[in-house]
Order: sequence, then C-alpha cells, then structure tokens
Amino acid sequence: MQSGKQIGVDGRRSILDKVLYAGPSVKAHGGIASVIRSYMDAFGPVAFHATTSRFGKLPGLLNFIVAMAALPFMRMRGFRIAHAHTAMKGSWWRKNLYLKWAGVIGMKTVLHIHSGAIRQCFPRMGLDNVHRLLRRYDAVVALTPGWAEYLTKEIGLDNVHVIGNPVRRISGRHTYYNGGTQLRLLFLGAIYEAKGIFELLDAIAMHKNDISGRIRLDIGGIGQENDRMLKQIERDGLQDIVHTHGWVDGKEKERLLSECDVLVLPSHSEGMPVCILEAMAAGMAVITCPVGGIPELVEEGTNAIMVAPGDRQGLYDAIMNYADNPDMLRSVSENNYEAASKHSPEATLANLIALYKRIL
Repeated sequence: MQSGKQIGVDGRRSILDKVLYAGPSVKAHGGIASVIRSYMDAFGPVAFHATTSRFGKLPGLLNFIVAMAALPFMRMRGFRIAHAHTAMKGSWWRKNLYLKWAGVIGMKTVLHIHSGAIRQCFPRMGLDNVHRLLRRYDAVVALTPGWAEYLTKEIGLDNVHVIGNPVRRISGRHTYYNGGTQLRLLFLGAIYEAKGIFELLDAIAMHKNDISGRIRLDIGGIGQENDRMLKQIERDGLQDIVHTHGWVDGKEKERLLSECDVLVLPSHSEGMPVCILEAMAAGMAVITCPVGGIPELVEEGTNAIMVAPGDRQGLYDAIMNYADNPDMLRSVSENNYEAASKHSPEATLANLIALYKRIL
C-alpha cells in the first residue's frame, strides 16, 4: 500500500526492506489494524503477514497457517526481522508462535504489545512463564514508559523499548464551539460494553431534557453489541441527539474528526487508543477514563477530563463542563493539537529505525 502522504525514508528504506510485519488483517476494524495501516501509509510499502481475517475464524486460521508456511521463504528472500503486533487472548498465542518459528529460522524477533490488560493477564499466565517467553525475543515494544517500567521491573526483562502509536495531524478544523451552537461529541470504536458506550448513552438519556438542542453525539463504529446500542437509542428516544454512522474510515472519519469538538472514550480497558491520538491530531478535546496507557497520553485538565469507568453522572458532568466553558474547551483542544506532534509518523519511523539498527 502506498499513499501520497508518505514521508521520505531515504537510506532507511534498506532497513525497512528487511522487516516483515505481522498482525491482524489491515482491512479489519480495530486499533492494531489502524496502526499497521498508518505504517503503510507513512513509510511506503512494507512486507506484511495477516494472521487473522475480517471474514471470520476459519479464514483467519488459514491466513495464519499461510503466514507460518511462508516465513522460511521470506527469510531466504532477505528478510531479517519479524515484527509482530499483538493484543491478548488468541492474538497473543498466534504472535508468539509466529515469532518462535521466526527465531528458529534465524530471524531477529520483535513483539509489539498493544493490549492495555497486561497487568491483569500476565499474573494469570504466571510472571515467570511470561518472563521466560519474552526474554527470548530481541526486543519487546511497549507503547508507554509506564508499561516499559512494568515489563522491566515486574517481569524482569532487559529487552524493552518504548515506541508509541503514530498519528498524522489533521488540518482544516471547523470553527470552534463557542457556546452558541451545539457541542459535537464523537465516539469512535468497537461497539461493546467494555468501551463504555452504553454508559455514555445512559448519561445522555438521564439528562435528555437538559441536553436536547445543546449536545449532539456522533458514533462511528460497529461491533458485537451494535443491535443493543440501536435498541437503546430507540428505547430512550435519543434519535434527535445520537447519530450513528457505522464503521468510519478514511475521508468520512477525517470529516467527523474535523467537525466534532470532543472525543468521548469512557472505556474500561485500553492500550494507547488510536482514536484519542486521532482526536488530538484534529485539535479536539477529550473525555476518557484513566485506564491502560491513557494517563500517559493525556493529562487531566490540560488535555482531557478524566472520569472513573462506569460513572454515568461523571460523564454528564464532564460533557457539561465543556459545554458551559467554551474557552476551556478551546484551550484543551489547542493543547492536544500541539501535543500530537510528538506522535508523528516521522517520530515513530525514527524510533523504529533505531530499534532495527540496534538488534541487527
């Protein structure tokens, strides 16, 4: 895949041409697929093995088998680094099998951890077992310094590197909310309970009369509980306030990011959410929860308003805080647009190249 927005990689191209990436299908929904697409858009063509399929488990298993079978041939073609992007559960075991096989055939190995649940999952696996598994890789990539500290101090690794997710700043912002128009809220992500979408809808329904005419919520996403969401919107009579768009990407996502004022992500568990990075890159304010890597991404009061997971009244209060204080909203939005430069594709590429040079 290529894009007209690719950054120049000059001499670094020779290193990227030795790297084989593995992860979920780039046509899938979700944060890891979005990160890999951003690599492809920014860096130019990269070699990639899909280990899942958007068409289900059986096609995904076939993709994984094909990826495993192709590894020796990729090694003979000159690929020297296998860089796998993983979440937890099935993703975790697929990527570890993939990297073990890559190591056996003489490739350098990088495991890139995206899940925000490692502090919950690793103790159940056994910290000693996790240590023995991860120490064999040439590098383990953490998204934030806090995760790197956990992997270093609690798991006992000495091969940890920090590389955050990349995002490109979006130009063409609409006029900022000034108190005289509707405050536009945006939820981006998969539709299931742990994302907090139903608590957000509850918060709006609880105060529907106060919110009506002042607040609009746009939802970009689909998921396993999509029907439940649609039924809740209808049951609570929120059709004039809440507008659903299905899964959005490309120009449609950029349009929503440029038109809306506040991203709301009341998730119970996260890694480094791409949607928060995208909101920052579009100059939006944020309402979210202090879970996973989020507190290392945004700071209360400066970049976001933090709400405890499941706190419906807290969500409403945060929304109205922005609605009643447009100057504060604009200040937070401008802070986020400036902070997004630290997560540019150029910075990510420089960090990746430094890592690859070190392990080669």
